[in-house]
Amino acid sequence: MNIDSYRNEHKAILREAGNLGRLLSNTVENSSKIVKLLFKIDQILEVHFAKEDGILYPAFIDSANPNNSKVGEMFLSEMGGVEEAWSFFLSRWNVAAKIEEDEERFKVEVDAVFQEIKGRIEAEDSILFPLCSKI
Repeated sequence: MNIDSYRNEHKAILREAGNLGRLLSNTVENSSKIVKLLFKIDQILEVHFAKEDGILYPAFIDSANPNNSKVGEMFLSEMGGVEEAWSFFLSRWNVAAKIEEDEERFKVEVDAVFQEIKGRIEAEDSILFPLCSKI
C-alpha cells in the first residue's frame, strides 16, 4: 500500500501547526489570521480523516494477518477521539472575536488539541505506516 499521501498530509499538518505557533506570539493581533489558518488545517484534516477511516484502517482490519487487523481496529476506534476533539475545538474558536475574548483559554486549548494530533501522527508514523508493506 502506498502511503506517500498520508505522510505528505502529516507533514502539511505539522507545518501548519508550526505556522500557527508563530502566530500565537501575538494572538489578539493575529486572531483573524489564526482563524483562517485553523480552517486551512481543517481542510487538510478532513481529507486525511476520511482517507484513514475509509481506506487505510479498513485495509488493516480486512487483512489476513490478525495482528494487522487488531492494529487497524485500534487506530480506527482511537482516531474518532482525535477527530471529535478537533471538531469541538474548531467549533469553539471559529471566530476571531472568540479568540480575542479569551486568549489564554484559546492558547491552552490549541496546545491540547495539537498535542493530541501530534501524538496521533507519531503513532501512525511509528506503528501503522511500517506495517503498510505487509498488507
